[in-house]
Amino acid sequence: MDRNEAYLEKEERKTLVRILVSHMCMLSGKEDFYPQSSLKEELAKAIVTGFPCLAVPCHDGSSLTNYTHYYNPKLTNGFIDTRLKTMRTKSEGSRKNK
Repeated sequence: MDRNEAYLEKEERKTLVRILVSHMCMLSGKEDFYPQSSLKEELAKAIVTGFPCLAVPCHDGSSLTNYTHYYNPKLTNGFIDTRLKTMRTKSEGSRKNK
């Protein structure tokens, strides 16, 4: 299979975010599905620093960053927040079933 190494498939990106967000939630020693905004922003920066091909180019003067798609602190959205919301929903669902 030919592959452009600078490109991540949707499922690969979802897997990367799933693993990293799970790790971030366990940093406190217990499951914390409500990490501080600064921690989410640090994770987004670390993703594009570690994997520059995942950064999005930004125009000069734009309020967006090259990691905004992973976490946007102004709108509190992005792949990281989406994963956290999914984890919260699943956690609440499992608590109801007990």
